[in-house]
Amino acid sequence: MSETKGAVGPALALSRLTDVEDAGRLVGVAFDFLMTQPVSRFVTPAQVLEHLEAALQPAHVRRVVTEHLPAALQRDRERALSRGDRLADYLTEEAAALFGRLAAEPVLLKPELLEGLVRQDAVRHLVRVMVEETLGRFVQMLKPSVANGSTGKGFFARLGAQMETQLSKAASGFVASSLDFLLGRLAHVLATPETAERLGRLRAEGLDAALNLRTTTLWDLTRGLDTEEVLAVVPGLVEHNLARPEVRMLILAEAAAALDVEGTHTLGALLEPAAVAAWRARCVEVAGILVAELVVTAPFDQWLAGR
Repeated sequence: MSETKGAVGPALALSRLTDVEDAGRLVGVAFDFLMTQPVSRFVTPAQVLEHLEAALQPAHVRRVVTEHLPAALQRDRERALSRGDRLADYLTEEAAALFGRLAAEPVLLKPELLEGLVRQDAVRHLVRVMVEETLGRFVQMLKPSVANGSTGKGFFARLGAQMETQLSKAASGFVASSLDFLLGRLAHVLATPETAERLGRLRAEGLDAALNLRTTTLWDLTRGLDTEEVLAVVPGLVEHNLARPEVRMLILAEAAAALDVEGTHTLGALLEPAAVAAWRARCVEVAGILVAELVVTAPFDQWLAGR
């Protein structure tokens, strides 16, 4: 029987390949064979990096962020007006509950972080202004309350503006001499468990408020942003980071780690059975026709003849 197969096999195979149904069966055989092959036969860490570089070439990224992305953002801005949806609509109830719980957890701030924060000029200026204005308001409240007291036009009333000036100077001097102490106390208070609990509640309330924002509100917040200017730097950022040795080693290492886990699995094992069946049917349908058409072309005859 093997001799018969050897004698008529090639001719029979070629004649069967001209039939779309038979060609489709061969495609199915090839598909089933591929599904039994391990992932490592098709993927290597170097190939992953190579494909990323090819897909993220500056020219490709530039085209996406200049020709496609701005127009897509504008279209979604317009669609948001009719959708009327909120950010919460993009989350499931389970996801929203999880994010809410995580946001409400105490926010424990590290003392060294706080110490560095309170030394910042902006923070020192903010605290100084707040304390000075508070003491200034106190002086303004003290003057009329004393003048209108039981002494009538007493000491404060007689000295008037001079005493107010002296009190204001004293308040400013107090702030200047006590600022470091106040900032130290601020850092201490921010690091307490009570503050951590309050910050957690504040964060949860902020998240809840954000999720209830309509998407149109978010688009409104970006009106003053020069989107084109921001997007213009994206190609350079991608090119810069793909050229960094640290990033390249990261991609290679993580691809290798993924292959250590998945590399021995077959392609079929990584896919849902229903997906494999659907892909197989589509391959048979499309490639069967292509194979049947291919075997009757002149280039195929030349290949068959070894020319």
